[in-house]
Amino acid sequence: MVNNYDELKGITNKDGNNRVQKNAKKEKKKNFFTKNDTLGMLDYEEVNDMANRLISWYRIKIVDGILTKKDNKVIIDVDNYSYNNYKKMNFEQLLKRNDYLYLLKCKYETNGFNSSRDNIVIKLFTCKGLFKNKVDKTCFIYANSDDGRLLKIEGDNLLTNVIDKDLTNYNLEDICLLLEKKHIDDLNYNNLKLCIMNRQKSILTRNKIINKVCSDLISGSDNVEYGIFRASDFLKDINKFLNLNLGVNYLEGIIKDIDAEKMNRKKHKNLK
Repeated sequence: MVNNYDELKGITNKDGNNRVQKNAKKEKKKNFFTKNDTLGMLDYEEVNDMANRLISWYRIKIVDGILTKKDNKVIIDVDNYSYNNYKKMNFEQLLKRNDYLYLLKCKYETNGFNSSRDNIVIKLFTCKGLFKNKVDKTCFIYANSDDGRLLKIEGDNLLTNVIDKDLTNYNLEDICLLLEKKHIDDLNYNNLKLCIMNRQKSILTRNKIINKVCSDLISGSDNVEYGIFRASDFLKDINKFLNLNLGVNYLEGIIKDIDAEKMNRKKHKNLK
């Protein structure tokens, strides 16, 4: 986890000037998110709006005037008039103003069947009839929406030959893998597969959001050290909120990507 800017000072120029694009406003805007980048109920345009709100929050929270250098470290100037605003703009206040940020937790979700914020219920069923269009037997899987850990199974005993251990030893991915290996005649578990697929999709989108926020906070700053300080502050908050561990190596990778993109633009410009 990034605890202070000093951990990253070795990957910046000595004079603190931005090695990447100095004025992000002059850059041609790109469609960073595509139609496949959904997050829970949010489409890609709403996902882009979420990322931009996060970027704006940390730029307003940590203005250039509140940052200073001491012993070659970027620190907050507690005597600056903006310091009180910095203290007020904590992550809890951000969540109060944008409660849809809870979607970044990428919980398991499914429609109906008395699902709640903490637990979900997934219906599995077998079909009968000439065209397999009539429901025969059903069972309901109750699972924790945070980690997908199974809580209980109700209904017909469709999974008796699948689960051979304590129920809590399994999560939804485990059950899906077992069902792929053990064929159960006419069993429909599309609801389970869709639930897992949507969560995996949300995690990929979340990764892109975090990447964009950090990248824009760095590349949009006239001083790379200040930009990294903002990105580090964002990562500190997001790590705590989502129980992640993104740190120095993560930011180093983003800076290298920004530098590589800048070099590519320079090459293309020279070829024209």
